Amino acid sequence: MAASLAPRVIKKQAGFTLLELIVVVMIVAVIGIYASQFLDRFATANTVLEERADESRRLSLAFYRMTDDFSQVSARAIRDEYGFELPALQGDSDRVSFTRLGYSNFQGEPRGVLQRLDYGVDYDQEIGAVLKRVRWQSLDRGPDSAFQNENLLGGVDALRFRYMNANDVWLSQWPPLATGEEAKAGRYKLPKAVEVSLRLASFGEVVRVYHLAGGEQ
Repeated sequence: MAASLAPRVIKKQAGFTLLELIVVVMIVAVIGIYASQFLDRFATANTVLEERADESRRLSLAFYRMTDDFSQVSARAIRDEYGFELPALQGDSDRVSFTRLGYSNFQGEPRGVLQRLDYGVDYDQEIGAVLKRVRWQSLDRGPDSAFQNENLLGGVDALRFRYMNANDVWLSQWPPLATGEEAKAGRYKLPKAVEVSLRLASFGEVVRVYHLAGGEQ
């Protein structure tokens, strides 16, 4: 029988070669790495934004409290637990104490509507340097007068107060230094304005000026 002279047709098998599979695996691995890095960065950015939003809310709340307190400053001197008379507003560059009125008594506590407050920075073991608001239940204090501490804002690098006198000059303490009758009268005088400067680790320096009703004119 005569051999067929027709050429043989060699069928090519479908599928990937080993080299092609290696290339595909490498491409998928690279895409996976970049996708993982993108997701990590997205999660980190989202966490940072949430932390910044939370810090912004706490900062707004702290200044809201100070705005409310300084808008109600009263020229009422007090006596401390040792019987010494303290000025209506007494402060230096890093701490201020004053009397405020308009203090609501929703719980019906046995006290008046006047309140003594203190603002300053103290160190807390858990959150570090913190802006603290202290209030006393009794205006004229005794040896056992109760007080409450309120942590308003953490992450405080520095706090500074300044006080404007009748000549629009900023002073680093209030009342101004004086002697005799002038010093006695100064206990009931209020500055025209109080400047509060907060330097925060996350926001930098934030400054607010509060003009006091009944301050020196």
